[in-house]
Amino acid sequence: RRHGGGGRVAHLTGESTERAQILIVSAFALGVLFVALAVILNAAIFTENLASRGETTGGERVVDFRGAIERAVGAILTAENGNVTDGSPSYETLGDRIETGTATVRQFLGRQHARAGATGDLSVHSQENGSLIRQTDSGRNFTNASGARADWTVAGDVTRTRAFALTVNRSQLPSACTRMTDCFVLAVTDSGGNTWRVSINESNGVAVSVDNGTGSIGACEPAQSDHVGVNITAGTVNGTACSALNFTEAPDGLYDIAYRNGDRINGTYSLTVDNTSVSTTAAHLSSSTDTDPSVTPAIYAVTVGYDYQTSTLNYSSSVRIAPGETDG
Repeated sequence: RRHGGGGRVAHLTGESTERAQILIVSAFALGVLFVALAVILNAAIFTENLASRGETTGGERVVDFRGAIERAVGAILTAENGNVTDGSPSYETLGDRIETGTATVRQFLGRQHARAGATGDLSVHSQENGSLIRQTDSGRNFTNASGARADWTVAGDVTRTRAFALTVNRSQLPSACTRMTDCFVLAVTDSGGNTWRVSINESNGVAVSVDNGTGSIGACEPAQSDHVGVNITAGTVNGTACSALNFTEAPDGLYDIAYRNGDRINGTYSLTVDNTSVSTTAAHLSSSTDTDPSVTPAIYAVTVGYDYQTSTLNYSSSVRIAPGETDG
C-alpha cells in the first residue's frame, strides 16, 4: 500500500530458505485453487446439462460424480508429484497434501450435486507409493545422470508404470541407423528375458517402431513436427493413436525398463513407477531435481471412497486413481 507521494523500499531480513518455503506454500495454495476452479467449471457444465436434458437417472448421476472425482483427484495427484523439489517431502507429507486437495474437491462437488437434490461425499482411503523419474532439459540426450552411459537401466523391479511420455527433438535424431539395433531403443524386459522394444529414429519424420517380442515389428505413422510427443502407455504419437504402440503387450509381472543408444536421441521424458526404491547407484539417476535425469518420491495411485445419496438412491463405492496407467 502506498502512503503519500513517496515509495516504500522493502528490506528483506529473512534467510533465503524462508523465502523458498513461502514460495512453496504459495504454489501449493495456488494449485488447490486451480483444482477448485476446475471443479466449479465442471459444476456449471453439469448444471447446464441438467437443465437442457431434464431429470437424469440416479445411475447417470453416480457416473457423473465418479468421473468428476477421477478427473479432479487425478489432477491433484499429478500436480503434487510434479511439485517435488530438492528436500523432497516424505510419502506421508505427499499423502497429506493430496488429502487436502481432495477435501477441496469434496467441498465443491458436494455443492454441485446439492443443486440436483443429492449429497455426495468422498475421502482418500489408501495410497500406493512409487517413484517419479524424469528429464526436463529438452536439449539433453537420454544418457544416465553422469552422461557416461548410453545403455542403462532407468527403473528395475517394476510391476506397474503409468504416464510414460517422451518429447523427442526431431533435428537431433539420426537417420543413418538401424531400428532395434543402433538407433535409440526403449526396452521392457522381464526376469524370463521376454522383451518389448520401441525404437525411434528419423525416417521422413520421427519414426516409431515397435517389436512386440515375437519378432513382429510394427510402425507408427512418422510425425513431421520439430518436437514430437510419444506417449508410451497411452499408445500415441503427437496425440494420434498408433495400434503398434500397445503397452499392454509389454511383459507384466516384474520387469526392468532400460534405454539403449541413449546418446542418439534428445528431449524430455517422464514416467511414474510403483517401485519406491529405484536405484541412484552408478550415477544412473540423480536424487536432485537440479540434475537430469532425476528420481523423486511419488504417490503412484490413490483409492478414493465415495458416497452418493438422493431421496431414492444410496450408493457407496470406491475408485482407484492412477493417471496415465494403461488399461489391461
